[in-house]
Amino acid sequence: MTTTHHDNDHDDFSNVTWSDHVHDQAQRSAAAAAAEAPARAVEEAGNSSTQPLGREKLECTVGAPIKENDGTKDAFVSYLVTTHSTFPSFQKEVTTVRRRFTDFAFLFKQLMRDYPACAVPPIPDKQRMEYVRGDRFGGDFTARRAHSLQRFLNRLSLHPVLRRSTILHSFLESPDWNATVKSRTARGSIASDPGGSSGVFDNFADTFINAFTKVHQPDRRFIEVKEKSDKLDEDLGHIEKVIARRIKRIEMKAQLGGLADAHVKFYGEVAELWETYVMEMEKEGVVPVA
Repeated sequence: MTTTHHDNDHDDFSNVTWSDHVHDQAQRSAAAAAAEAPARAVEEAGNSSTQPLGREKLECTVGAPIKENDGTKDAFVSYLVTTHSTFPSFQKEVTTVRRRFTDFAFLFKQLMRDYPACAVPPIPDKQRMEYVRGDRFGGDFTARRAHSLQRFLNRLSLHPVLRRSTILHSFLESPDWNATVKSRTARGSIASDPGGSSGVFDNFADTFINAFTKVHQPDRRFIEVKEKSDKLDEDLGHIEKVIARRIKRIEMKAQLGGLADAHVKFYGEVAELWETYVMEMEKEGVVPVA
């Protein structure tokens, strides 16, 4: 009986030792994985500056704003997003979907969370003054916003890492985007985002402001700020176009320079052949006719 009791004590001690060992090993593995994750993200973002874009085409346009749910407190504006892509992950080379501003905001937050070491381009602000003034459904405002949202997508399409993002491809193509949003929200992706709570405020502000009519004459200070902001956006767009034209000219100049060198080389070879021909004919006593 004594021996049996000793063996049971020994078995219990062995079980405790094994459990502690597995627990410690799991903790070390989790800590190592957590330590390696930021390093991988930093390495991926660091390599993005030298990583080529690849041969895949990804071009996006945003336009055709439409007011949906008109006459209700849930009215909003949707934009037509057209994508031309040769990525294998796309079902078709040309796709069209409709997205609202909150969809762009969700995409931005997801990219910020999934790629913390990458420089994710910003999206345009909510511009609360347009909400207060009641102009957020106006043609000028929606046209400017469409231009800003297209610039946001263009910058993503030119980023060597972000242009390959699964969430971006789903945003540009998926006909069931709302299911993707719900799925990621259910997994707690938004809850872990410090800025995720702003979506609740946005929805509350939309519902609250839609319940009221347009206010009276706005403050002159806000008008001046808006005019300066519009002028700055216009100037930046002009600078962007000038830089694009300059780049095209440089590329064209390089191509023409290469073509000129090829012509010079060709005519030089023709001249050498002609001289050789003349020398051979003179040896035979025949005077060649030029």
